[in-house]
Amino acid sequence: NFNFNPGDNFTVTFWAKINHGTPGTSYLVSKSTTREGEPAYVNPPQLHSSSSNLTVSSVPYEIQAEPQFPFEIYAIGNKIYFSRSDGEITTTINGTFSLNTMTHFTCRVQDGTMAIFKNASSLVTGNDLTSKSTSNRANVYIGSKGDKENYLNGSMSQINIFNKALTDAQITGHYNHGNGSPYIGNVFYKNGFVTITHPKY
Repeated sequence: NFNFNPGDNFTVTFWAKINHGTPGTSYLVSKSTTREGEPAYVNPPQLHSSSSNLTVSSVPYEIQAEPQFPFEIYAIGNKIYFSRSDGEITTTINGTFSLNTMTHFTCRVQDGTMAIFKNASSLVTGNDLTSKSTSNRANVYIGSKGDKENYLNGSMSQINIFNKALTDAQITGHYNHGNGSPYIGNVFYKNGFVTITHPKY
């Protein structure tokens, strides 16, 4: 569902408070680096053996994924990076933010243009130069680089991944609403009542 290729529009939004200090590196949301491998038997099966004697190892549970990836979003110091790669060409854009401050970030690809928004304001844009497939079998990781390194020092919330490009107005709507949703409740037509569930109202 998250293998966005060249020509596909998509959006990743979230709130983050990054506390790693000036030289630190924290991965926020990415679909790269590693993937699940096939479990291996520690004791190979024997004929007529009891299945209860078989132990399954999780190694190599995580193995290296393909070099291409649809998105990586990470922070180095007080800069946030949004990157894509087709295995040969990697396109990366970045912009600055304030450490130790809860900030709303949106990374969007729309009609071949990559963009980062900070608190619903455009921070930086650039052309997506990838031309080949960016699909891979990597897991989607939140708060680490392939569950191996660059762990987030801080916190994240309201992580949304859309298979479309949100409009500027929709990005503002997500930023302005306390739970990340522009919807304030539900209408139950058959029952004839409206339920307001949004914490802002």
